[in-house]
Amino acid sequence: PDLFADLLLPGESILATMAAGAAPRQDGARTWVTLGLTAQRLLAVVLVQAPHGGPWQPAARHAAPRTAVRLARFPRTPGAPARLEVHGLPEPLVLQDIDDPMVFPWLEPFLAAWGGPVDGAGNVRPREVQPVLDSGGGPDPRLLLAIVAGIVMFGFICCGCGGLISVLTRLAGAT
Repeated sequence: PDLFADLLLPGESILATMAAGAAPRQDGARTWVTLGLTAQRLLAVVLVQAPHGGPWQPAARHAAPRTAVRLARFPRTPGAPARLEVHGLPEPLVLQDIDDPMVFPWLEPFLAAWGGPVDGAGNVRPREVQPVLDSGGGPDPRLLLAIVAGIVMFGFICCGCGGLISVLTRLAGAT
């Protein structure tokens, strides 16, 4: 379903969107903010998910003329995440971790469509994600070798027992 359907005016269409996480609520609920940009207005939908999971539910819906909204972006610092602040809506919104590789590709096209001034402390660059190193979580090759050797030995024992039974059966039948 279109998050912005009830916020759009007749004839209005979305020019650009972006979304990112926001600070968790006091009760631990996760928060996600989705922004939509039309020719004249900025739309925002705040989604909330219960602390222990479950569906995302709209918690707030905002719309404001672009002329009443100010955007400010800030790069990551040791004490704060990279963020995009939205002022001029009924509640200020802060989209966090906008340098995340899953979020960043949506930031620059959104700001380009915005076209207006962006306050803040400069450009944000995508954060380098550390590759997940092989933690040795897979099976130990020595264990696999021991399992294969055990299967082969079991096969030899079965064949040996089958051969012995066959010989004993022939000897018993011959007498």
